[in-house]
Amino acid sequence: MAVTHKVSNLFPQELYKKQHDVENDSLVVCLMETGFVFDPAAHSVYTDISANEIPTGGGYTQADKAIANVLVTEDGNGDTLITADPAQWTATTDGIPAQCAAVLISDLHANKTIIGCIEYGASYTTDDGTVFEISFANGLLKGLPNPSL
Repeated sequence: MAVTHKVSNLFPQELYKKQHDVENDSLVVCLMETGFVFDPAAHSVYTDISANEIPTGGGYTQADKAIANVLVTEDGNGDTLITADPAQWTATTDGIPAQCAAVLISDLHANKTIIGCIEYGASYTTDDGTVFEISFANGLLKGLPNPSL
């Protein structure tokens, strides 16, 4: 199955109102349990999805993985592209439980606004000693609206 990227409905609204500085805000990644389906209209803030985040343990800590070196650029098609260093977790004794998606959150915003979600198209578990990595070299999310319009 294909990886899909979805932007929350709330994030572009707040972006247009200059409530976010993506390159300088603290962005975090949350891994979501198998069966989670992102709804851009219903999933606006962290509390909307927190019950579906995989539990702390096995090398994972809830809402704690900061994304480093975030850069906003434009791709060759004129779409806004947000790149960053990869997010990595090293599984410990119990391993990282099955998860099917990663939700990106603006952690400094008062509401902890959801930027969007990357759905893997499959579920993954990570065994002890193995690294689970999400690469953002091709963009955190694609097709974000251009706030300079």
